[in-house]
Amino acid sequence: MGGRRKLIFSGMRLEVNLISSGDNQLSLNYNHFIAGLIYRVISLHSERFARRIHSGGFKLNGKVFKMFTFSKIFYFNGAHVEDSHIVIPSNSEISFLISSPYEEFVKDFAFGLTKADKIWISEQKNLYILKSVEVIFEPKIFDGDPKEVIEVEGVFISPLVVSKVDALGRRIFLGCFDA
Repeated sequence: MGGRRKLIFSGMRLEVNLISSGDNQLSLNYNHFIAGLIYRVISLHSERFARRIHSGGFKLNGKVFKMFTFSKIFYFNGAHVEDSHIVIPSNSEISFLISSPYEEFVKDFAFGLTKADKIWISEQKNLYILKSVEVIFEPKIFDGDPKEVIEVEGVFISPLVVSKVDALGRRIFLGCFDA
């Protein structure tokens, strides 16, 4: 195939927009806190489903997948980085994207958001109010033959991990210039 890789896009994506209800700080190492927020929000709609995806995930070929991803946090209105934190003044907006191929996951997350009076990230004193949650529709990449090779250019908003199994059966993680 001449070095090109076939990409298949599926699933649902949401854009979550929050307003800071006070002067907040968020560590630059916030990924764990956002994952915790996601599980808490889903549990507001379905505790059983939140427990299932947190403790077991989805299994395929002996591996466990969480089946969701989220972007970095985008911040506006005076929010800025200071030392090892994002300083988020009162009434400032932050947003992030969350995506999953599993429709129940996205629906439970969206319904959970609507049930939350206040949303906290990292500490209960870092409170936010839901401004909006929007469905971002997947782009239509091609029509026709699913074997068609397409070339897509873009920028990832979250890290991508790619691996392959070598001739000895070992998993090899690829760098950005590996084939």
